[in-house]
Amino acid sequence: HHLLIMESLGGDTLWRDRFLGQHSALIYYILLLVMWLVSPALAYNFSELIEAHAVDTYGQFAEQNKDKLRLLPAPRIARAYYESDDLYLFDEFQTARPRSSRRPRINTLYDVFCAIRDDEGEHVATMKECQMEDSMMSDVDKVNMGTVGVLAYFAVNVWLTRLASVAGLDALEIDSVDAGEILGEDGLIAAALRLFSFLPFL
Repeated sequence: HHLLIMESLGGDTLWRDRFLGQHSALIYYILLLVMWLVSPALAYNFSELIEAHAVDTYGQFAEQNKDKLRLLPAPRIARAYYESDDLYLFDEFQTARPRSSRRPRINTLYDVFCAIRDDEGEHVATMKECQMEDSMMSDVDKVNMGTVGVLAYFAVNVWLTRLASVAGLDALEIDSVDAGEILGEDGLIAAALRLFSFLPFL
C-alpha cells in the first residue's frame, strides 16, 4: 500500500522511476533470499537496517515539509488503507504491540507520511523481534543449522537420484524399502527440488 500511495502522488509517472522501483525490488528480494540461505539472522538484520533507514527518511521528509504537507489532502488510497474496515493485514505486521492498538487518523498528506514512517518503525520492531532470544528465532545457530540441514538433505537426494539414474536403476532399495517412487524423476523429492532449481549445486 505504500507503493500505491506513492503512485497516487505521481511516483509512477516517469518510465525510469517505474523501471528503477520494480527492478530494485526484484534485486532486493533476490539478495534477501541469498542472505536467508546463508543465515536467516543475517537476512533479518539486513532488513532491520533497511527499514530503520526508511524510518529516518520518511521522518526527515515529513518534518522538513510539514507546513506544506498539512495543507494538502490525503490521497484516497491512503485513507482507504488506514481507515477502512479492510486493513489488509495491517495488524499482522504490528508485532511489537497488541492487535488493533494502532489506528492512524488520516486527514492531510502530513498524516500519511507520518503513518508510513510509523509503519516502517513497526517493520523494524518485527525484524528485531525475529532476532530476540525469546522469539521463534531464539537460537540463531539452530536456525542456521536447520537451514544447512534442509539444503544438505535436498542435495543428497539429488545426488542419490542421479546416481541411481547413471547406474540404470529404476528403484533404489534402502533396508528393503523401495525408494524409487520418492527418489525417481517424478518423485516427491524431485518435485520439491525443482522449486530450488536456481541454486547452483542443483
